[in-house]
Amino acid sequence: MAAAALNAGRSIGGAFLDTDLDDELSLVSLNVTSVVHLATYAARQMATHHTGKILITSSLSATLPTPYETVYGPSRAFTRMFALGLREELKEHGVTVTTLMPGATDSDFHTSAGMDDTAFGTGAKKNSRKEVARHATKAKPRP
Repeated sequence: MAAAALNAGRSIGGAFLDTDLDDELSLVSLNVTSVVHLATYAARQMATHHTGKILITSSLSATLPTPYETVYGPSRAFTRMFALGLREELKEHGVTVTTLMPGATDSDFHTSAGMDDTAFGTGAKKNSRKEVARHATKAKPRP
């Protein structure tokens, strides 16, 4: 395995007091647990061969409070810190780890989160998904 892009994620919009606990735990499972699971497999394969690149998608939401997406922001803070720690561990094995930190992106993400009636909903100015993907594929891994 030469490269892995760990890009799965979702959000749930709404007041924390009103969102469903099972939905929030499902978000944590996808945004956090699946990243650790997939990274474990990829990192071990790559370290064995002393080469590889891992790209982990986080979010600008990892860097600030996210009211009305109260579980999403912290889940992305986890992926950011996880990627930074993993980067340090794997560099001696010839494996690079890069964190993608996009802001709001023109995709179905906010619609799927039930956020069409927010500042991030339909018609909001967002980053082009093609541009975000281009930046991700051109990212220069840091040693």
